[in-house]
This record gives sequence, C-alpha cells and structure tokens, in this order.
Amino acid sequence: MSPTVYKAGRYGFGETSAAALEDLGFDVDISINPRMNFAGQGGPDFSFFDTRPFLFGRTRRLLECTLSDFSWKLKLPRAWMTLTSFRFMK
Repeated sequence: MSPTVYKAGRYGFGETSAAALEDLGFDVDISINPRMNFAGQGGPDFSFFDTRPFLFGRTRRLLECTLSDFSWKLKLPRAWMTLTSFRFMK
C-alpha cells in the first residue's frame, strides 16, 4: 500500500511540488502553513492562503488541507467532509 497523504518540511513545498505529488499518486497534501511568510528565512510565502481546504492539480485533483496549531480545531468537521467526499469522487 502506497502513502496517499504528504506533509513537506517547513520549506519543502515549492514550485515543483504539486506536479511531483500528482506524478507520485498522492491524494492529499498538508504542507501549507496558512497566513505564514517564511520568505525572510529563505522559505515560501503562504500568507495568501487561508485555512479552508481546497483542490489543486493540473492533471488530476489533489486535496490541500492547510495545517496550523489553531486552524485544525476550527475546520476539522468541514475538512473531514471534504476529504471523505473527495475519496468517493475518484
């Protein structure tokens, strides 16, 4: 059984990550840290993302569930419904 959920390290999600996740068969990514900007430390700028789950991908749909210390507590029911619906759409 192959993994279906991916979590990059702090600065691990970049310009080529989405295509790599699609090619490797992942369904869900949880790498985005919403409203955070790590550019001053050489990392990505996630400040334009909010805490809502969304779909992305060029050749097939992947689900992004953004993570942070507080946002999961607020959106868990919605994220779970999105994730379970996503699995049945395949």
